[in-house]
Amino acid sequence: MRATAERVVRLAHAVYGGVGADVVWREGRRHSRTRPFKGDANKRFPSRQVISAAESLWIADFDTDPKAQALNLAPGSPDVKAFLGVPILSDGKVLGALIAIDVKARPQVDKVLRHFESLASLLGDDYARVKMANELEAALEDSARSERRLRAAMRIARIRVWELDHARREAFSEQQSRDLIDYDAAMEKLWAPVHPEDLPDAVAAWDQHMSGGPPLHIVHRHVRQDGGMHWVESVAEAIRDEAGELIGAVGAVRNIDQEKRNELDLIEARQAAEAANEAKSLFLATVSHEIRTPLNGIYGMAQAMARDGLPDEQRQRLEVICRSSESLLAIVNDVLDLSKINAGKVELESIDFDPVELAHGVRATFAALAAAKALDLRVEATPSARGAFRGDPGRVRQVLSNLVSNALKFTTAGAVVIGLDHGPEGLRLSVTDTGVGIAAERQPHIFDSFVQADSSTTRHFGGTGLGLSISRELVRLMAGELSVTSELGAGSTFLVTLPLARGSMAALTAPATASGSEPALESLGDSLRVLAAEDNQVNQLVLSTLLGQLGVEPSFVADGAQALEAWRREPWDLILMDAQMPVMDGVEATRLIRAEEAGSGRLRTPIIALTANALSHQVAEYVACGMDEVVAKPLEVSRLVEAMNTALAPRPLDQGGAP
Repeated sequence: MRATAERVVRLAHAVYGGVGADVVWREGRRHSRTRPFKGDANKRFPSRQVISAAESLWIADFDTDPKAQALNLAPGSPDVKAFLGVPILSDGKVLGALIAIDVKARPQVDKVLRHFESLASLLGDDYARVKMANELEAALEDSARSERRLRAAMRIARIRVWELDHARREAFSEQQSRDLIDYDAAMEKLWAPVHPEDLPDAVAAWDQHMSGGPPLHIVHRHVRQDGGMHWVESVAEAIRDEAGELIGAVGAVRNIDQEKRNELDLIEARQAAEAANEAKSLFLATVSHEIRTPLNGIYGMAQAMARDGLPDEQRQRLEVICRSSESLLAIVNDVLDLSKINAGKVELESIDFDPVELAHGVRATFAALAAAKALDLRVEATPSARGAFRGDPGRVRQVLSNLVSNALKFTTAGAVVIGLDHGPEGLRLSVTDTGVGIAAERQPHIFDSFVQADSSTTRHFGGTGLGLSISRELVRLMAGELSVTSELGAGSTFLVTLPLARGSMAALTAPATASGSEPALESLGDSLRVLAAEDNQVNQLVLSTLLGQLGVEPSFVADGAQALEAWRREPWDLILMDAQMPVMDGVEATRLIRAEEAGSGRLRTPIIALTANALSHQVAEYVACGMDEVVAKPLEVSRLVEAMNTALAPRPLDQGGAP
């Protein structure tokens, strides 16, 4: 640009003559020249007028020219008489002025003025050219930087971009120039690396999009030249003209092999975890069954012996056996409950129940233990807690029983109080004791699994440390909260808050028979025909002994197939069916019996499951196959008699074998 200005100045000097010519540039409010020019410092110099007015100006003589007088112009030097100035324009903006001066008067010559304007236009065009060149260079540099960043990003992200031009039969990849790729060869290469098993779906997705369907977005496998395989994500979109005709397509392929392998590893790990959890559940169910079976013999025979007339010393020994059996069973149930909670398999009921009645039932269960320790166990309920609430009474009872059991365990003198109240946050159940209390630093950990307030308490008081953990999880499942306040040596209060809605007292059923009382079977006496399907001889002896004390003599078979044949041969008042037996299990035998009843119109025979498989999903299966009641082993006499009375009660429909 400077060289052009120098040439223009020389031409201007030659055209105008005079003593000199120059270029005055406008840069904001500052003027700069191509070379020093004496006498232009006066702010009233006419070059400023040319720039500000953007018009050519010819002063023939500063002393006599009316324009000089009208514009109040003056030369920068008293020697200067004449002036010529032409604005330099580019894109409508004034860049400066091309000027010339003389020490003598110079009348205006239009031809000279036009030459000056042409020279000024040349400077303006050259400025625009230089500016455009600079902008283009900057844009190219920005583009180059952007392309470098894009290529680096695509390389890091492992993305390959491509484009197809149907009209020109050309193809483009970011790795090759457009004219180096044959269109037909590119189409072949598009599908060549796709894994044969994925190719049909990929082609179908492509054809669907090219026919007007949604943009292509698929995940599939690519086969490398070395025979290896990696996962890619392919996206493509058709390009259409204004008429909707297909003129090309653009797309990208991204290597997602590591992501996909991580995803597959995660799926495999989850499946392995689920399999391990299922194996654990199966193992625990098996352990439960194997523990319950011999425990049934111990607990059942102890109950039978306790009903005989025995000296007090032997009765006390049997009481130890019974309580020890119950403790062992409680441990098994705790482990199974924890397993179900961890597996997310706990199902909650939603029925109406009376929490005050439930609390009194829990008190009755632990009354003997409290009396043995000379503890005052009582229920205190406010009027707001009375009435029906809707929830899972079984789980509420389990939580409350755990808390009362713990309170009695850790209290040696004083009282254990079951409190009930209702407020804005819901139903509140509390258990307050005067026991050993819990140190403040241990309170945050007492709800953890296998943890008690102090490791020494495990040795002194016993227990697995699962009760509070299970209770907390059950309360959480019921959308409630379990908290504790305690002071070491001054007792504890455990508070359960449950957001239960009010229920209907009319919907409540009559309370179940209290634990320890045994409904009688004298109404049928010796005439009651009971078929018992049980393969274990110890269990046969236990059942025979317990029922014999009630005046019932069962007939035994060793598996489900024999039970089915015995039922076909003659009528029975009741069938006691073990679930797990050789040849045919109790579930299949029950299904066949119900099916034949439905087909023949034979009177329905009540069937009770007697089983060591007592998990919730197993109980649901027994009910679904047509069993009327489920009694878990080890058998408890009162529960067995209750189930028999329920099953033998008249039904609305006694024909058809409907479950």
